[in-house]
Amino acid sequence: MMRKTFIPNWYVDERNQIRNKKIIIYIVITLLVNILIISLIFNTSNKLKNIKGEISNKNEEKIKVEEKVKSEENVKHNIITIENYKEFINFLEENNLSYVNIIITESNLEIDIAAKSYEEYITQVKCIENHYSIKKLIPNTKNEGNFNFKVILEV
Repeated sequence: MMRKTFIPNWYVDERNQIRNKKIIIYIVITLLVNILIISLIFNTSNKLKNIKGEISNKNEEKIKVEEKVKSEENVKHNIITIENYKEFINFLEENNLSYVNIIITESNLEIDIAAKSYEEYITQVKCIENHYSIKKLIPNTKNEGNFNFKVILEV
């Protein structure tokens, strides 16, 4: 059998106080560690935001410069397109080729051509093909005795 012993109250109180002190010390230490970790996280996130802000500012400057360059390139490209258009009109007049409509886009010349016969259609396509690179040739459709087709030329 187990022997019953008397434990004095002062001993039990002291033991409880020591255990309570240990628990309070653990809680305080974990709070301090959490505060340190949170402060480190905020510091690194602020540094990252500052770095991202600097990077975005640099990117905005690059974008502005690229937009200026692109706008200058677009102006040059449009001038080249217009020059090619004038050259193509002269080519059509020299070879007595008739056209219905010419549409100028940024990178193409779209020409609607109406031929009176199938043979004229073939000769016009061959003549254009000999001097220019045809990007797309939309097939002919017979409309009131005329062969209509669209030629898209690269600029």
